[in-house]
Amino acid sequence: RHYWILALSINLIRLFRGTLQSLSEIELPPELPRSLADAGGFDQPDHDLEGRSAPGASTGQTAAVRFGTSSVHETKGRHLHDFFKMINRAILPILGRTGDPLILAAVPRELAIYREVNTCSALLDKAIHGNPDALGEQRLHRMALELMAAISTLAADQFRHETEAAAGKGLLLGNLPAIHRAARAGQIERLFVNSGSSVDEALTNSAALAVFRNSGTIVCDAFPGAGEGISAILRYRPSEAAEPEPAADQTLP
Repeated sequence: RHYWILALSINLIRLFRGTLQSLSEIELPPELPRSLADAGGFDQPDHDLEGRSAPGASTGQTAAVRFGTSSVHETKGRHLHDFFKMINRAILPILGRTGDPLILAAVPRELAIYREVNTCSALLDKAIHGNPDALGEQRLHRMALELMAAISTLAADQFRHETEAAAGKGLLLGNLPAIHRAARAGQIERLFVNSGSSVDEALTNSAALAVFRNSGTIVCDAFPGAGEGISAILRYRPSEAAEPEPAADQTLP
């Protein structure tokens, strides 16, 4: 339901908070450069673009000979790399408070460079392709909604596939008390919680904390067919209680 859009271009960096209804631009730290030019990306150092050597006898010159060491395109790429590292560091504290997915909007070169420096685990593999300055906010919003809808469909399909496979192996639980017991025993691999369910909140929170402590995965979303609003995939089948051994025959022959 909520997501972020990071609009990347060499002329302007913008961060948006997105919902189903609209986009809202988020104010970035004032000390953060908003463009490559502001970050000094067009100040080309001499040692990057050219070198000098003493003239040889065949040159017939007395001045130093200049030769190029890197292209302007390569140098700008390095500047973009450093600039995007600054952007990544600046937005992490903002994104980290929500955990909502991050969508990039940029042309292919900017997308590739930013992914090299990204450290945000919520960054989506899919992105909005195109210059965000030219796309405009309305089109950015529409393209983001289309992308999120596609991801939701894939997530629901994955949920159904995983739960059907787990059910076939006897590894699916859909009863909250049983899930709570399994969570405390460290048996749960993945816990699915329907955010719109009316199950016991205290017991659900207790089960979720137990799953988290035992290195399980918690997925909070509205998945259709989630039983009571909560379901869990077990790491292993509960071992059946051992049958009691028959009592020794005390009857004397």
